[in-house]
Amino acid sequence: MVEQVITYITANWVAWLFAGAYAILIALYKKEKQQHKEEREENKAVREGLQALLRQQIIDICLKYEERKEAPAWAKQAETSAYKAYEKLGGNDVAHAMHERFMQLPLSDGNLETERIH
Repeated sequence: MVEQVITYITANWVAWLFAGAYAILIALYKKEKQQHKEEREENKAVREGLQALLRQQIIDICLKYEERKEAPAWAKQAETSAYKAYEKLGGNDVAHAMHERFMQLPLSDGNLETERIH
């Protein structure tokens, strides 16, 4: 009986080794796949949050200077920079129309020391 067990182990150790290695690889793959999914979800949340912040900044800047009927060059640059980043993140809604209207405002002298964006 012992001799049969030893013969069986000797004859099949490679198959058992590969079966064990395969099981380990499958477990590692599933773990890696889950981590990748979690990272994608987290990246999506960060991207959406950043997009929302940029949209709000664009809206705030546009509304402030639309009330004044003019905007300084530095405010237009700041808004354009935020808008470009917003667009790259997939933003395409109210902020687009506001950006277009904002860019039509005439330039003012825009003293940085007396004005703030927020």
